[in-house]
Parts: sequence; C-alpha cells; structure tokens
Amino acid sequence: MAFIGFLMFVGSAFIALLFNVEYDDENSVTIRNISIAIATAGLIMFIVGVIKLNRMPLYEYRINAHYIDGYTRTLIFESKNDPKIEAYKGTYWLEYAGYNELGVVRFEIINKIEKKDD
Repeated sequence: MAFIGFLMFVGSAFIALLFNVEYDDENSVTIRNISIAIATAGLIMFIVGVIKLNRMPLYEYRINAHYIDGYTRTLIFESKNDPKIEAYKGTYWLEYAGYNELGVVRFEIINKIEKKDD
C-alpha cells in the first residue's frame, strides 16, 4: 500500500508540475487539478501504509528447515512476516526476514513468540 501510494504521489505530482508550467488553457487546469487530487490521495495512502507497517508486531521464530538432501537445521530469527518457500525452475528456497536459504523444501514452525516493545 505504501509503495503504490508513493508511485501515485510521484507520478501525479510530476504530471501536475508539467501541466502547471507548460499550458495555460482550461483543459490543462482541469488535468492539473485532477493530478493534484490523485497525488494527495497517493500521499495519504503512503502515510497509512507506513503507519500500518510500523504497527505490525515483531515475532521471534524458531523453525526446522528441511533441505532437499535430507539435512535438517534449526533457524531462529525475528521478523514481522511469516517465512515462505519459493520455487523457480527446480530451485527451492526459504524466504525469511530478508534472507534466502537455498535448498529448503519444507519447514515447520516450532514456536512463534511475539516480541514485546522495550
């Protein structure tokens, strides 16, 4: 939501600037005003998205990651999002906390504890 709002704001503000500088007829004023309204809506969406992202709880995960060769490893990490398995052209990996662990075909969440703000 924040990313879409940012793109709406930047694109519409640029269009409003172009129509403010280059043209002086009635149609350009209408386009400029609509672009300013869309830019304002985009800015509001961006602010709401950032606030929602900051209010998401932080969790401490302990998972068992099972690799394609049969190896099992325990991973401990903190994240706001659940881990997930991705695959592309026969390659499997685990996405967690901004990292990728190659070769993981299955995982189990041992425990998920919400971290308290200190």
